[in-house]
Amino acid sequence: MSRRRLALLLPLIALLTMAQGPRDSMVGTWDFTTFISAEEFRANATSLADGIEIEMAMIGSQTYRDDGTYVSDVDVTLTIVTEDGRLPLHFNTTDQGTWQLEGDLITEVLEEGTLTPIDDNTKAFLADVPAIAEGLRPSPGQKTESRLVSISPVEMTTRLENAETSIVFTRSP
Repeated sequence: MSRRRLALLLPLIALLTMAQGPRDSMVGTWDFTTFISAEEFRANATSLADGIEIEMAMIGSQTYRDDGTYVSDVDVTLTIVTEDGRLPLHFNTTDQGTWQLEGDLITEVLEEGTLTPIDDNTKAFLADVPAIAEGLRPSPGQKTESRLVSISPVEMTTRLENAETSIVFTRSP
């Protein structure tokens, strides 16, 4: 595409996005990949024992529906780091619930969800430490709030409320 054609299309795309409004622009399926460092995790954790660090990588999709419901499907690698080494835990989580946008505040309320260990090491670890499995399991009624930082027809950025974690989504084809 020529620069001239692109220069003509960009204002039109921006105008269409503004005409739709942010809520309408959010409707659809969005893909994301994000990494939360040990430092960021510790800053947002309510409690974490000394000598333990946690990193988290997520790859998934989130679908916001016009009727105010959402579904998500995310593969998560939660890595526990101690002086003895690194223990990666791999699992898949699926959620569904309701969502709303008020101003720039996105509120999601979980109705049901699953946590499925992906490999044998993760299954064994979660069986040995049920408190961690319980803490990771999606809980009906759980509310997540995030701020809509920006949105365009192809990209959306949110920031978890009360945290510095930002997630960049790209519209799924």
